[in-house]
Amino acid sequence: MNFNIVDAFNVTYALIRDNCSKPLFLVLLVIIPTHSFADLVEKNQEGRRFEKDSLHHFSKIDKKYPGTVVQFIRRTTGITIKEGLVKVPLELSSAHEDTVTVHVRENGGSVSPKDYKLNENIITFLPGELKKNISVFILNDSLKKTGTIKLKLGQTSNAILGKNSMHTIFVCSHSYSRIEGAYYFRFNSGKRWEKYARVGKYADVMVNLKPGDDRFIFWRGSSYRPFLDTKSGKKFVENVISKNGNGKRMKFDKTNEYTQVRIVERSPSRTIVEWRYPPNLSKTGPKWWTEEYFTVYPDGVCYRAVNTGTKTLKEYKDPNHVKVYKLALTRQGISNIPNSWDKHFKLNLKESSRRYYHDLGFDKTKGDYALEPMKPGKPKIIRFTVESTVRNPALLVEQWGDAKVRFALMVISSLHIILAILELWPMIILSFGLIIT
Repeated sequence: MNFNIVDAFNVTYALIRDNCSKPLFLVLLVIIPTHSFADLVEKNQEGRRFEKDSLHHFSKIDKKYPGTVVQFIRRTTGITIKEGLVKVPLELSSAHEDTVTVHVRENGGSVSPKDYKLNENIITFLPGELKKNISVFILNDSLKKTGTIKLKLGQTSNAILGKNSMHTIFVCSHSYSRIEGAYYFRFNSGKRWEKYARVGKYADVMVNLKPGDDRFIFWRGSSYRPFLDTKSGKKFVENVISKNGNGKRMKFDKTNEYTQVRIVERSPSRTIVEWRYPPNLSKTGPKWWTEEYFTVYPDGVCYRAVNTGTKTLKEYKDPNHVKVYKLALTRQGISNIPNSWDKHFKLNLKESSRRYYHDLGFDKTKGDYALEPMKPGKPKIIRFTVESTVRNPALLVEQWGDAKVRFALMVISSLHIILAILELWPMIILSFGLIIT
């Protein structure tokens, strides 16, 4: 580059390949004179010494695109002993033109290594591949009880480890069989600040799970991010929405000025709790709020529906916009539900009943199937069949306001059910909950 002594100029360069394996790298620019200092003096030009400003370090810490990142897609996986095989998914943040490898090893857990087998210790992504699975075999003959298996990612090539570098496999069984109420109460965490907190005795929410003393709690101290409270400690649900607030650690809303929690529905069949908050406290307008609904069933299955704020109302109402996480609440902790628990449920109305009831279909956000009467006030008989492997589906009749309903249920077979509405006024919704036992 040629330039005059008095010139000011910019050096422009571009990165043509960003597949570095480290999130930080340095580019060193050095100014080297093409003429000696003596030559410059001889030509009656002003001589300048090249001191420390002749060196420039360019540091790149790219948090958004730090090269290729490898990590677990989720933090937990659920499995039952009978399933035998669990596949734990890994992903790359972007496709790589070279082969990417990552080492996997056991990292403890309550299940003995003798009771399971890790299929391979090195996972290889071929050029262009984005997802791979780690196979873990549960040895049915030796495993006698539930527990946890922990995995950890290690050495990599052509990639860096992401935040989700550790994974827990929960060997699940149904820890619970009934819900014994959902209440507003004040949770005493034992922390020093609790006795100075200016809140009443109904500041938190709990769902009481039986048998035992375990509770699913929405607490002020975590800005109402729920956790399962067991004898072995607190197990929080995974944080799936990034938050930017004025608090510390889990309590991103320091005074809970914006975060809200309320019980939407409670019955022996299920409980629904809403958690509402703006993820970014600098944006609290009506477009930016997130609503999470937790539908908890007696066997510990929990549907977590997350609906984030959107720029347009059309996008917000789009059913595909809602993300649903199917969780298993167990005494070992919280995981996604095992495949064998994720059961399809379909209700088929008989033709004689279609004249009187709207088929609202299956609600993926709550795991139920709903019917709605076309005209209130007239008792009708509903005939329908059920296509499902659910052993014990529950029938939940919801009333609107002052509505009253009296009904009788006749089960002809496991697939043929008659529901006789004996008295109906003025409107009801029939919801069929996925309760798996």
